[in-house]
Amino acid sequence: MFYGKFVLGQEKIAVVGVNGNPMAKRIVEEMKAQGMKGVVELDAPKAYPDYYALSQLEPDYVLFVYESAQCKVKITRVEGLLGDRLGHNVRRDTEESRQAQSYYKHQLKMIGIDPILLGAEEIPLREVKDIPWFYTSKGADAAPASAKSRGRRKGGVQSCAGLF
Repeated sequence: MFYGKFVLGQEKIAVVGVNGNPMAKRIVEEMKAQGMKGVVELDAPKAYPDYYALSQLEPDYVLFVYESAQCKVKITRVEGLLGDRLGHNVRRDTEESRQAQSYYKHQLKMIGIDPILLGAEEIPLREVKDIPWFYTSKGADAAPASAKSRGRRKGGVQSCAGLF
């Protein structure tokens, strides 16, 4: 359970596998095995229709799952000039995402993995500027990247599922 915000099995969670990452599928399977019914696996958005489909789900939580050489947990960021009027700058609130990042770090440290927390994954504003959900939603978005070793991938799956 994630900071008491979600009721087990009722939250909407989108797990987005970036570059066909198989860990996303394993995270979804583990969450469903724990009784979470609102979990959906998606491919990484590449263009406006994909981003629009993600926004229509209105998930409470989005995990963009990457694979890298090191275990990392980043928040996602959307910010920039919207272009509808002079000086209208938008920026997604990242407070919930930072809390999720801290909890994810805790879950990983409990199984002996010390993730890197620096940086943010940028969602390009040019792709989502006409989809207000991306910069008005206060839901948590995180981008965990698991190391390529089998043991660390398993730990990543358990940590993601343990968030809730």
